[in-house]
Formats: sequence, C-alpha cells, structure tokens
Amino acid sequence: MDGATLPCLCGTATAARPALRVVPEVVWGKERGLPDPYLLVAHGLDTAAAVNVLCRNYFADAVTDRLRLAGVDRRWLWATLVAAMHDIGKCGGFQGIDRETWERLYPGQQRPVAVDRGHTRPGQASMSVELRVPGLPVGDPGVWLLLGQIIGGHHGVIAAQDTVVTARRALAAAGSACACWANGRQAITDLLFAAIAPPDVPVELSTREWRRFALACCGVVPLADWIVSQTEFITARRADLPELWTPETARDFLATGIAAAEAELRRIGLTRPARPRLGFVERFGFAPRGVQTSLERRLRSLVSGPALVLVLERTGAGKTEAGWWACSVLEAAAGVSGMFVGLPTMATADAAFRRVVADLDRTLSADAVAQLVHSMAAYTPELQELLSRSRKRVALAEIADAGLLSGCDGELTPAGLAVASEWMRGARRALFAPVCVGTVDQLLAMVVRSLHQPMRAVALSGKAVLVDEAHAYAPYMQTLLCRAVEWLGAFGTPVVLLSATLPTPIARALLEAYSRGARSWRDDHGITAADPDGAVELPYPGWVVYDSRSGTTTVEACPVPAAEQRTLPLALHSYPVGGQGFARRCLDLVAPLWEPGGTGCALIVANTVADTQQLAALVRHEAPPDCEVITLHARLPQNERGRRGVVVERLFGKDGTARPTRAVVIASPLVQEALDLDFDMVVTALAPLAMLLQRAGRCHRHDLSERVSLWPAPIVHVLAGHDEAGHLAEEFPYPHDQRMVTWRVLCGRTDTENTVIVNIPGDVQELVEQVYPRSEWLLDTDAALADAATASWAQEDAERAIATIAAIPAVGSLTGLEELTSPIDGDLELGTRLGVDNRRVLPVYDLDGTLYLDTAGHHPVPSAAGGRWRWEDVATLIGHTIPVANAAWLRDLPEPPQAWQEHPLLAHVRLLPCSRTADAVPFLPGVRARRAHGTGKRAAWVDDELGLILQPSPRRDRGRSSRKGQSR
Repeated sequence: MDGATLPCLCGTATAARPALRVVPEVVWGKERGLPDPYLLVAHGLDTAAAVNVLCRNYFADAVTDRLRLAGVDRRWLWATLVAAMHDIGKCGGFQGIDRETWERLYPGQQRPVAVDRGHTRPGQASMSVELRVPGLPVGDPGVWLLLGQIIGGHHGVIAAQDTVVTARRALAAAGSACACWANGRQAITDLLFAAIAPPDVPVELSTREWRRFALACCGVVPLADWIVSQTEFITARRADLPELWTPETARDFLATGIAAAEAELRRIGLTRPARPRLGFVERFGFAPRGVQTSLERRLRSLVSGPALVLVLERTGAGKTEAGWWACSVLEAAAGVSGMFVGLPTMATADAAFRRVVADLDRTLSADAVAQLVHSMAAYTPELQELLSRSRKRVALAEIADAGLLSGCDGELTPAGLAVASEWMRGARRALFAPVCVGTVDQLLAMVVRSLHQPMRAVALSGKAVLVDEAHAYAPYMQTLLCRAVEWLGAFGTPVVLLSATLPTPIARALLEAYSRGARSWRDDHGITAADPDGAVELPYPGWVVYDSRSGTTTVEACPVPAAEQRTLPLALHSYPVGGQGFARRCLDLVAPLWEPGGTGCALIVANTVADTQQLAALVRHEAPPDCEVITLHARLPQNERGRRGVVVERLFGKDGTARPTRAVVIASPLVQEALDLDFDMVVTALAPLAMLLQRAGRCHRHDLSERVSLWPAPIVHVLAGHDEAGHLAEEFPYPHDQRMVTWRVLCGRTDTENTVIVNIPGDVQELVEQVYPRSEWLLDTDAALADAATASWAQEDAERAIATIAAIPAVGSLTGLEELTSPIDGDLELGTRLGVDNRRVLPVYDLDGTLYLDTAGHHPVPSAAGGRWRWEDVATLIGHTIPVANAAWLRDLPEPPQAWQEHPLLAHVRLLPCSRTADAVPFLPGVRARRAHGTGKRAAWVDDELGLILQPSPRRDRGRSSRKGQSR
C-alpha cells in the first residue's frame, strides 16, 4: 500500500455517521476530466472488453499464445480477468483522493486524510493476500505474487516480490478493522469473475508458464487500460451502466463493452493490415533478381514457424525489397501480423517511411495504420502528410454518412490506403501500429530496463521485425541488438536482418542469439529439436535462414552472373592535416564538373559536421551559379534537414526525375546507409572499410542512360590525412586501428596509379573481414597500430560490459519480472546509444524585446496559451531547433521559459540568441554568419546554408566509434 497501513475508515456506526457503504454501485475508478465519477467495476469490465477484442482482432498468435492458461478456445479469459482487476486497489483509501467526490459518495464518513491514497501497492497486496478468485491454485504463493506484480505494474514499474510481500503484510495487519474495504474488493472481484467466467487453471502449470503469462499481461493490460480511459470512450459508456450490479447485468455490460471496444480499435487503427498474398512482381512491379529471386523460390519451403533471415547483398541490388518479401513470408509462417522496420538514424527512418507508405498504398486491400517512430517523429512532414490524409478521409466519410456526397464520383477521396493514427502518435503507443518504421533505438529499448518495458516487448513481438544496416552499430548497440534478437526468438517473432557489409563474427553472434531464444520458444511449445553444430559460413551475396521449429540453418548462396559483376576503382589520396587540407583536396577533385563543358553529379562525404561545413563553404564560393550545391548534415534545423533530404532523394534517388546537369552534394556520414542515392562520382574521407564500401555504393548505383556518354565508368576518391611525419592522422569519430588497417589493406592492393580495383561482389566480404578487429592487431609489428588496437579493444570491452548491465537479463536468466522495468521514462532516456547525449538549441532574434524565429521579425516565438501547448506551436519550435552534443557551453545559454520545462520535448531545448546581422567566421574564410551570443568560451554562428557553426575546441575530441551518432 502506498502508506504504512490501511487505517480503519468505517469506525462504529452511529446516527450521525452511518456505516460505511462499500458496494460496486458506489466505488469509483475514474474521475479526472469527467463530470461525474465512473464506477470501478465498469472501468474494470471495459478494460476486460478491450483485452478480449485485442486478443481476438489485433494481437498475433505470438502474443496470445503467451496469455494461454487454459484451453485454446478460452485462452484469453484469465488475461481479461486480470485486466479487469488492475485497479482493484482503488477500493480503499484512494476513494478519498478528492474531497468533493468523497462527500458525495460517502456522506458523513471520515475522509482518509493522513494516508497516501495511491492504489498501486494496495492493489498488488490485496491480490496476493485476501481476494478469493475461483479457479486459481490456492496453495501456490508464487502465482499470487506474480498476479500482484501484474496488478501493481500497470503504471509501468513492476515491484519486486519482496515489496509485494511487505505490502501484503501491511494489509494483513489491518485485519478486520478494514473489513468494509476488503469486502468491497471481494464483491467487485466476484462480479468481474461472474461476468468473464474463466475456466479453472490446470494445477500442473509450471512457474515458467505462469511467468510467460505474467510478462505478456504486463504489456497487454496497460494498453487496454489506456484505450478505455479516454474521456470520450467513458462518456459514451455511461448509457450502458446498470442501476444495480448483478452477475447478469455485469455480463450484459461486458458484452456492450466488447462492441464498444471493437469500434474504438477500428477508430484508432489497431487492426491487422489486410494485404493479399501477392507474388513478387505483383508486390513490387518488377521482376526479382539475385537474392530476391532466390528468396521468392526457396524461403517458404524452409520455414515452418518463427525464423531469422539474414540477407547479404550488394548496395543498390534490392536488399530493401528482398527484406520486405522475407517479412511477408515469415509473417504467415509465424502467425504474426504487420512489420517493424528499424534504421540507423532518424533521417534514414524518415526516408524509409516514405517508401513503406508507397508500398502499402500499392498493396493494401483496406486501410491500415503506418506510424513513424522516433523522438521527433510527431513533427516530421512525412507523418504530418499521412495524418492530413487520414483526417480528410474521416471528414469525407462523415459527410458521406450524412448523404452529402451522393452525387460525387469519388475524386475527393484521398488516394492511398496507408493512414496514420492521432492516438498512436506517442512513442509507446506508436509501436502498436500495424506497420512501424523508426530508428533501431525503438527495438533496442525493448531490452533496456525502463518504464513500461513489457509494452514494447508485446508491441514488437507481434510483428515481423526488420533491421536494416545490421552492421552499422558500435559494440554497445550490437550487444543490445543481440539481446533483443534473443528475446524475439523466445517470443516466436520472425526477424530479418539486412546488410551489404556484415562481418562474419557479428552475423554469427546474431544467429546464435536468435537460436538461444528459439530453444526457449521450443520448450514452451513442447517441441524437441537440436540446433546443428558448427559455425555458419556466410554467402555473399546470399542469405541465411534459421528455422525455430526445426532448429535448422540453411545457407543459400546467390552467384552473380558475369554480366552483372562490376569493378569499382578506389583512387587513394593523401592530404596534410590541419588548415583546409581536406577541403582543398576535395575541391580539386570535383572542380572538373564545373569547368567549360563539364557536367555530372558528385557526392562528397566528410567524417564530421565541421569538415562538412568547411568544405561546403569553399565549394559554395568556387562553384559556378549553374552548379547546384546541397549541404546535408545533422547540425541543420530539423525542418531544413528534412527538406534537404527529400530534395536529395528527388534529384538523385532511384526514381529521380529532375537530375541536375551538374551538382555537388556535401554530406556527413548521414548519407552512407539506407538511402538509395546515385552519383557519377564519390569523394570520401577515410573511414573503416565497411563504411567506405557503403559510401562507394552511391557511385553508379543504377543504370542511368543519360550518364553513359559523360561518365561511362564509376570513380571513388578516398582521402586520408597524414601528419608531417607521414603517419596516418587520428580523426574523429572512428576507431583509429580500423582506419589504419583499412589504409594498409587498400595501399597493399594499389596499382601503379595508386588505385585499388574492387570487384563487386567478389571482393566485398573478404575486404570487410580483413578490417574487422582481430586479436593479432594487439601484437602488430607497427607499434602505433598495436597501441591503437589496445585502446580500441579496451573501449569496446567496456561498452559491451555497460550494455550487459543496462540490458534486461538474457532469456534463461530472468528470475523476476521486476528485472524488466525501471522508473526511467524510456521515451525520453532510452539509453540505447552510449556517449550520445544530444540537446537542442533554438536560434532566436530579439527585436525590441520580443523574440522571433527569423531576422525579419515575421514569426514570433510561440508560447503556451493559458499554460497549454498547441500541437502546431510545438511543431514550429521543434522544426526550428538544431541538435547539438551536450557540452559545457550550453550551460551559458538562457534557460527556456517555465512553460517549456513542463513539456517533455521542449524541456531540453536551450535558447540561442543570435545577432540579426552577419559577422565574419574567423576559421571559415569568406563566410559571414549571424553570431550567436551568450555561448561563453565556445563561439557559435548560424548560417542558412551551413547550419549551426561551432568554433573548434582547442583539443579535437578523439571520440570512439560508439559516439559516431554525434557526427551525423
């Protein structure tokens, strides 16, 4: 209980104070925002109805199988009963939380003022000590403690069993003195049980089976509670309330609740996506090739249930479509519905979301919700466009229902069947959308102890989970990814992993993690199978499938015909570090594009935002007016970065229709993964070899007829900085040992023109393996490499250790549900990227004491009207913010207004006052930008093209690979 004891509230009945009346017709469960309190028994039955409908109409077998405590035909009923009882602790001191409500419902009775009136601990205590629930094993305290944890954990944090025991003892100590409340709780429980009528639970159920049930309930019950706690839903349900609660009226109310819940789930979009089984050509509009062909022909025959598929394919060869196809096959085999797609960054997630929506529009046979899921998703144009479509569709449907569109020909109906849901805009809710696209952080958060962690597990385990660019994560994130894949294997969830440059050790670790989880899944289903011995040899290109039911692994190589193989020249260049060495060398290489008669489109990838800005400033000064120059990196305003990303895709994407005659795109590593872009030439700073190959994959990615005569062959220039002694310089953000080995391997393969010829795909896997960290580097004859490897290995070991501490236990090591949750809000502090602690700044301009978002004073900074934020105003502010790494200079900036600090996103924003006139930027010759004041020792400027420019720190940060998210 949230207090030490439950005090006696009934006392002795007198003429002045009649006996306390605790009956189902009085005890309330909801009152906030309502004109009158809503009864506890009614709210419990509503929640039970929502669980019933979710299990029948939305949740996949991978979820509902874990809720089974009895026969298959009635497998959800105990989950519905537990859901109905989730607020049972409100029948107690909680009733006095509001004075007016207390005096209306309990006239003449002493209101419990001196006790904390929360309901979480009283609920879990009463479940495990006093309530009589027929059909449950009486003599097993572990079962009752688990049920108490479910009841107490519906607000997101599961209490440890010893805490439940303590609360139980406190409740028991109150004894008969509080019989009025205990009798009320039992009366309500009896009504709920009579309405739901679950079958008896077999006494032979194991602790393992009870824990599976409890874990799933901890994710399902809060979702149902949220659905039926909406003010509009409760208001509509009042018409069905009976005057007197009996088993018969409770059953009737549950029946009407099921109908209401069905309608509500349709309204908010919690429905299974309706997509007919299509062939590859029908699905995508083109014939399969390579890995796609092999998957279409073979995959269905190799899976008999949940499975993991690993797709290894060249950049630009159709991995995305291959992955989507594999997901559709695995959905049917595993009994799941829908898909989650995880990408490395928000920018790549936004781009993938556009592609997923287009695919849904082509293939759905009925509306289905697609949701973008990352910290800024609610404020992206991609999601707003889909929400706008959904609002128009609803409005037109309402008009049509009124008979006002009877003469229309249907042209007013928005095209496309993919829609978005207003209700699912929050991060935890969004994961329940039938189709989700987001950053991989949303998946990794499933295995980080946080608030409502079981909800993430339930949301993701009912879908096919696809992780793109599976190679792109540092050791900390890879460790979490392995843990997530293991739990998905235990849940019976299909997983698809995509990569063009995946090292064998990472691939094997992911396969082994899934197989460990799958062994647990087989044990739960009474299936006997043995995993094969021996390490898997990766095919390239090709794919690997692990089938959970049989425990077998199949490797499918997909040889590439000679006509489709190609060679990719990597021209190696060295430049002196310091000054403008990198920028000047890049300029020399792209200058032929704008010489007389020159044409073409080039991509330059720098390793840091600072190098990107320096280079962009130089190119902007040197390029002729008819050469389009686009700068893309993370330190741009949110809206502007999104707009430029769309422009780059439109100009240089696979279906680009407005390719310029000559153009230069200057970008940070933001563009190296999961973006389907094509350029005539690529210039890149030295990075680990796998990333170099990803960047090189943007060169001549597609067959473009208009470039044949101008750029008949691809060319990729690789630039490495060297110091005065000729040693490779250490540069942020990549591990120096991997860069050193990359340079060594490349230099060892050069021809007389200092060019490396890479055969695609023949050389790719070999090159990737050569640069994956190996223990022999620690003893290398090059002392500099040995030192760098020692530091790198220590860093990586530390990252893995921290990830192990942050993660929930492995599947076979979980000893209690309390190990899954933490009071930390997982939506705000996911802890999925070690060392990345980004903040946001908002450039503002002071005009006569009023702050504006622009120098002209046309757009004042929005504020919270009456203390409440309009969504449009928050979107405007977020759209103008710029992400920055957390640093000491941010402490010198003004604190945001108090109203901002009460908003979950705006609380982390700092105001960046800027001058209205441009000043010279000392370290960027020729650049004038608006000076940002109040930044202490680290000066800053804001430029419309270059974004936020920060003065270089005296000592360049030598961050490790785990922090690479900061450079994007």
